[in-house]
Amino acid sequence: MRMHVLHTIVLSILWPAVMFAQDVRVHGKFLEDSIRIGAPVPYAISVRYPSEKNILFPDSTSRLGGFEFAYRRYFPTETTAGISTDSAVYWITSFEIDSVQQIAFPIYELNGADTTFHEATPDTVWLQQQVDQVLDSVAVAQLPLKIDTVYRNVNLLFNYPLWLTGGGIFVFILIAIWVIFGKRIRRYFMRRRLMAGFNNFIRSFNNGLEALNANYSLKQAEQNVILWKRYLESLEGQPYLKFTSPEITAIPEHDQLTQTLEQIDRMIYGGQPPKDLNPFHELKSFSENRFFRKIESLKNHK
Repeated sequence: MRMHVLHTIVLSILWPAVMFAQDVRVHGKFLEDSIRIGAPVPYAISVRYPSEKNILFPDSTSRLGGFEFAYRRYFPTETTAGISTDSAVYWITSFEIDSVQQIAFPIYELNGADTTFHEATPDTVWLQQQVDQVLDSVAVAQLPLKIDTVYRNVNLLFNYPLWLTGGGIFVFILIAIWVIFGKRIRRYFMRRRLMAGFNNFIRSFNNGLEALNANYSLKQAEQNVILWKRYLESLEGQPYLKFTSPEITAIPEHDQLTQTLEQIDRMIYGGQPPKDLNPFHELKSFSENRFFRKIESLKNHK
């Protein structure tokens, strides 16, 4: 129905009176009086010719002057008394900046191997200006340019999606590493902590032995015993500082310290001067053995 109405409008515009001429007659007209750059405008074309002739309308490859083909709509051929009428509406676009633009639409008549060229009466359309001035017509000195060399600090836009995605991937990697290597990591840091504690103990205990060897005193002897108990307490998690010598030797695998601790107790609490410092060296050796056993247990723990 819409095509029939448009066809009727096209014919009423292009052919206000019935024509019976036997030659080819072409009429073309813009259906709008103005055009915008790049916007399709409808152009109606109609041709009347003897029905025995072969008439062709232009396609998208045809030259249309300064216009470009957008799309088209054909209407059925009407034939009356040997005269046929073909009509169509072409939507064409222009990118020219001339204020008045014109087109003479071509129609082709096939005569065997020859082609006869027919043109519609030229029609014009007005260009709607979208800007007040065309830059090509304005002198450079008159262009409204503004020079500003002052530095402008522009805040950077924080890319939340990128950071959230990156953060999620980073957290996932950390979790995967912990699941796969968590036990090894814990053993590594525990071993480092045990090594640091052992080295500090050996350094401090050796300093105490040197002090005892240089100038024996009950106070220094007692400090060495306290240092030894504090280290074992941190190594094995038992309250050695609160234990008496008999309580320490009652612990399994500590009975080898019985004579050693008795000799040290006689030095400190009995006031007997020592013949040598061997009991303190035995405490040091005992601590070293307990440390290496702890390290070995970490290696065997899966």
